[in-house]
Amino acid sequence: MVSFNQFIIILSRVDELFLALYMLILTFIYFTFPFNKKILSKISNSSKFNSFDAISINFVFHFCFLLILSFFKINHLLIGYVIVFLAILMNLNLIKSIKLSLLNSLFFIFLLVYSIKFTSFASLEWDGLSHWFYKTQIFYQDGSLADFQKVPYPFYPHLGPYIWAHFWKLANIEFLINVAELHPLVITPYEYLGRFFYIIIFLTSCICLSNRINNYYLKIIYFVGMVIFFREESLLFGGYQEHLLFSLIAIFSSFYFFLEKEFKSNKIKFSILYILILVILPWIKDEGILGSIILLSIIFFTKKYIFKEKLLIFLVFCILSYLSYYFELQAKGVIEFQIEKKFNLFFSYYSDIGLIFNIISSLIFETIKVFFRYPIWFIFLICAYYMLKNTKKCEANYIKIICIVFFVQFIILFIGYLFLFVDTLYKEPIWSLQTSVYRLLLNTSGLYSVILIKFFNAYGEKFFVTKSN
Repeated sequence: MVSFNQFIIILSRVDELFLALYMLILTFIYFTFPFNKKILSKISNSSKFNSFDAISINFVFHFCFLLILSFFKINHLLIGYVIVFLAILMNLNLIKSIKLSLLNSLFFIFLLVYSIKFTSFASLEWDGLSHWFYKTQIFYQDGSLADFQKVPYPFYPHLGPYIWAHFWKLANIEFLINVAELHPLVITPYEYLGRFFYIIIFLTSCICLSNRINNYYLKIIYFVGMVIFFREESLLFGGYQEHLLFSLIAIFSSFYFFLEKEFKSNKIKFSILYILILVILPWIKDEGILGSIILLSIIFFTKKYIFKEKLLIFLVFCILSYLSYYFELQAKGVIEFQIEKKFNLFFSYYSDIGLIFNIISSLIFETIKVFFRYPIWFIFLICAYYMLKNTKKCEANYIKIICIVFFVQFIILFIGYLFLFVDTLYKEPIWSLQTSVYRLLLNTSGLYSVILIKFFNAYGEKFFVTKSN
């Protein structure tokens, strides 16, 4: 006769996939709160928003909420399951009205397929293990930011690992079954169960952008293409933070460059969303600082806001960023940036003209290789060139600004790698360059994707018959 405890132990060993499916559903439900399609429509007085728009906003809301909680010791299980419970209550009435379109069905198919594949190959890649997992473990074991001084790269941002640890905690089924002295595998399940949110936010940001396309068939083509070109499974599954930056910038782009009527009647609400995204990005990776600067520049150089409004957004962003920096300093005790270690050596190291030429040529060569490996950026540039010649002035200005950002990022990328070659920690700078150019371009590709959407909306009807949503 098998006891209940023994049965649970056996189940934990042979039915890992079931536990993974449970966590996938739980994580998805988690992000359906506090906004849904119905609530968002009431707030905005518009029927233009869909369920994935609401989920996108929920991601921003929860990321901010969890960022604040990360400075305190909290009961993850209590907060997490309260949110899930409220999400279920809030969406009970909507479940009956759900009608899955082909596009939405593809979303859930991709989600299930990638989750199964993720479960099968859940190993951590280089940065995921050496940079981020140590921090995740600290939070999982109820540590604090002060404990970062005991692990490698303590100055790295912590939001991604904190969310990872949060959902890893929610996978603790001891809370659900309330049985004492269970097997450790049950009490402390697999860490990858906390990483499903990476897949969900990536797919959500892709479909959110896809829904800005007018033609139904092009929506499907665009969504599938985005997922295929930008998924890079070693990053998405391996504990890297790049897809969080990509997704948040994609969400920003989805709301900023479209929905003009909704923006005019809800300017303050949209502005709050934009500011929160700007604040969140630097807490994911140091490169997020560049992402915030890029998005802030777009706000300044487009005409959605008058000058006083732009200045107010800038001041609010600066105040919130300063407060963030202050709280991080108080919690960690010290804040460092990689560039500080290299700056003093920079000018003395690059006195050799031949060395400079060798480095710059390597940068250019590796960048060109990435372009041929992932030709999606060629497509962006071709569409941008065509639209600049053939579209009206308003749309052309948007495209110009995005293209300028694209090329400025390359300049910043080159300058950044010049410092990389000085870093004595990197014995193989070329190898590092080869492995990270794509990642750095991926971060902001959600912004460049706007070009393709604008192109489809302007010229897609010539090739496809429009189908109603």
